[in-house]
Amino acid sequence: MNLQRSKREILSLELRSRSLKTAQESTITRQARSGQVAQSRGPVVDGKFLRVDGKRFYVRGVTYGTFGETEWGLFPSLERVEEDFAAMAAAGINTVRTYTVPEPAILEVAEEVGLKLLMGVWWDDPRYLDPTDRGGWTKMAAEARAAVKKAVGSYSDHPAVL
Repeated sequence: MNLQRSKREILSLELRSRSLKTAQESTITRQARSGQVAQSRGPVVDGKFLRVDGKRFYVRGVTYGTFGETEWGLFPSLERVEEDFAAMAAAGINTVRTYTVPEPAILEVAEEVGLKLLMGVWWDDPRYLDPTDRGGWTKMAAEARAAVKKAVGSYSDHPAVL
């Protein structure tokens, strides 16, 4: 008898918890749609969706790179990037995932044609490290953290960054 009652109480608590969570999520979604949630320059999570500039953003994306080294890092010439990004935008693409951090001029090109960038941050592949060399792993992890912090610090506020 007590076991059945305990199961019912647990089920009742779970249902109330789910209901409360759903109500909170619905309130947040309604607030975002009505503009009551502060708008930020970057993307905002809205349940399982993203919002950019207050509007639901459906990612239609491609990957881009990596390329041989040029004066623009691991990207082709700026003229080629301009052509590629314009063609992507014309085809209905709105998001480009890069494998390395682009130069600022490439971000400007993306913004001009209306693309958002998901920027990858490159560091050496840890599979090539000696698994017994803790110092090598520690150094690689520190370099990776520094590279991510630098990229985020430099570009997180750029309007082309998703």
